[in-house]
Amino acid sequence: MGNSNGNATTGEIDWMKDWLTQRLNWIDDQNFGTGTTIFRPPNFSNYGGNVGSGSQLTITPYTGTAPVGYSYATGTIYYTTNGTDPRAVGG
Repeated sequence: MGNSNGNATTGEIDWMKDWLTQRLNWIDDQNFGTGTTIFRPPNFSNYGGNVGSGSQLTITPYTGTAPVGYSYATGTIYYTTNGTDPRAVGG
């Protein structure tokens, strides 16, 4: 990776950011269930902080390309807005 502004320090920081991003993705891909299934967290349309009243938050399954020979878990995403178990009867 080249220096983004000609500064050697900036180039090192860019290299470290790239390395950390790749390393964290690798660590996340080590979260195996049984066999060849990898569990990754869902994607949120808002990545933290307060969400104002009336705002919409979208939760979608993780998307990406799994390592060769593996797949990402699929299924139903359950959520709650009041703390009750959404899987329970009437939840």
